[in-house]
Amino acid sequence: MRKLEKYLFCVLFLFSFATFAQSQKQAQLYVELDKISEAITEYARLTTKDKDKDKVAILEEYAYALALGGMHRQAMIYLDRVNIIGGDADFPFYIAQVFSLMGKDSIAVEFWTETNNAPAWIARNYKELLQKHKYDDADIFDADLAYLHANQLASQGMFLQSIMLYHSVQELIEGYTNEYLPYLSSSVAWERLFKYKKAAMELNKSIELMQAELQENPDTTLANALPDFENHLQLLQIQAANTQGLNPPKVKKRQTYNPQLMLYAGGLFTLDYASFNTRVGVFISNSFNVSLNFGFGGNYESDDNPISLNLGLSAYYRVYRVLFVGFGFSEQFNGEGNNTFSLNPSIGVSIVSKSRKSSWDIFFNVYCPLKSEAFPGFGFSIGKSFYLGRRNL
Repeated sequence: MRKLEKYLFCVLFLFSFATFAQSQKQAQLYVELDKISEAITEYARLTTKDKDKDKVAILEEYAYALALGGMHRQAMIYLDRVNIIGGDADFPFYIAQVFSLMGKDSIAVEFWTETNNAPAWIARNYKELLQKHKYDDADIFDADLAYLHANQLASQGMFLQSIMLYHSVQELIEGYTNEYLPYLSSSVAWERLFKYKKAAMELNKSIELMQAELQENPDTTLANALPDFENHLQLLQIQAANTQGLNPPKVKKRQTYNPQLMLYAGGLFTLDYASFNTRVGVFISNSFNVSLNFGFGGNYESDDNPISLNLGLSAYYRVYRVLFVGFGFSEQFNGEGNNTFSLNPSIGVSIVSKSRKSSWDIFFNVYCPLKSEAFPGFGFSIGKSFYLGRRNL
């Protein structure tokens, strides 16, 4: 019974590790299954993870999930946040889907059309989700307040939210007035999003309204400024002609990570076994490292057992701040030809020094031997890692 309980413990530990590591996949699955509330909850949790290497992708997917849930304004906030830090190659898709879900198809097509590829994880489902969750009722705004708010957002770099408001203002005033400012301001926002063709269209509409306004109410200041707007329109048209296809807003360039070597030395202690272990490894990214492990130890409760040697391979992934999870396998050689192969999940903390050249590592380790007569075990390890160069966090 004791042996069965330990095996169950190993299985539960492995299951918990796998579940945690697949949390983004789980959030995506909720979206695919149209469980939007669950998806929003999962993405909200993921966005709190410190310096997640896929944080841009998570923010984009989170905005998409919020829009599917009818929280359009919150979705736009996250899209603008991504636009400021730089989106990835799928960013135009998420912008377009959020605008389409808001019923703003004329804006959506400026960023992405179905001639482009959708992200693989949602490619089969996005059309059905759009049809089900699309919001077709026109937003009702006070045009003056909406325009002022749009200008405020644009001044803060929140261009995606601002073009949504400018568009709504334009819908309200279309055909009723020669007010050109919403089109002129919208043109500036579109230009800042590198959408020169749309910016030119908005500026051209603004110029037409300026000309109509001058015919009804001559204004020297506006008349003197009109040639400058016309010249800028020509520049936008040239930029649009030189731009092929749909340009995403500022696409974030992935920084190349230089692998960093590390050395580890420490001890492992269980109820009846102790060992000294070393690792030589490399950080493949800021959050992920792999290492070759070597150690020796023995049973301190028995004089009969010889010193055993351990050789293995392990990988560790930072899931939150100082929290790491690990998994590996090892072979134990005891000198009597009775070797034991084990799977080794672990979880623990790595506390980096102020100089970022070393860290203290404290882990809870589980050993799941594959031999039928061997018992699973667990213990704690403590040691110190040394980095060749300053640790990138």
